[in-house]
Amino acid sequence: QQGVFQVLTQLEQGRFAFDPHWPQIAGLSAQLWFENAAMVIQSEAGNLNGIELEQGVSAEIPDLFDAQTLDIHIKRQVQASAVTALMQQSPLHDSLGETLQHLGVEGLADGDVTLVIGLEQPDVVASGTVQFANASLNLQAPAMQVQQLTGSLSFENDKIRADKLQLSWRGLPVTAALQGENTADGYQLALQLKGEQNSRQLLQA
Repeated sequence: QQGVFQVLTQLEQGRFAFDPHWPQIAGLSAQLWFENAAMVIQSEAGNLNGIELEQGVSAEIPDLFDAQTLDIHIKRQVQASAVTALMQQSPLHDSLGETLQHLGVEGLADGDVTLVIGLEQPDVVASGTVQFANASLNLQAPAMQVQQLTGSLSFENDKIRADKLQLSWRGLPVTAALQGENTADGYQLALQLKGEQNSRQLLQA
């Protein structure tokens, strides 16, 4: 009869450099849980590029004897500007980072990010969603200020998509969609705005 190997240990004031191209997690307090060949790290406190993590990060290697990937899950409500700053310090700086900077998002956002980091091959797949609730935009081009932004933006590495963003522009309700990805001509971002107001409202705006 085989037994079950279990170890629970506490980490205080540690550093977690999960990938050389992403910022480190500093001041990490976490629980490390080992069960047979599996390892799970659950954060209790830490700072990732200015984002206070609390219980917002978990990391897992399902099988330490056949460790193919390190899976990291980050889930936290933060200021949208902090998400922009983090992405600009990551390998996604030319895609998602530049897009968020172009949009000029301000306000609270719920970030849900998964990083699948290859341990045998140097490869990272970053995917997830950013959920906005009553945020604002300061678009660079075309120059416009938008309020009451609600909706979700999803991404997988350089590809981003948002289909049903709701916002208010000069007091008028607008539906927006955007899509972006790397092409041979560089990063391409398409933004579509659709208003349901009549022509008199548009002229008054």
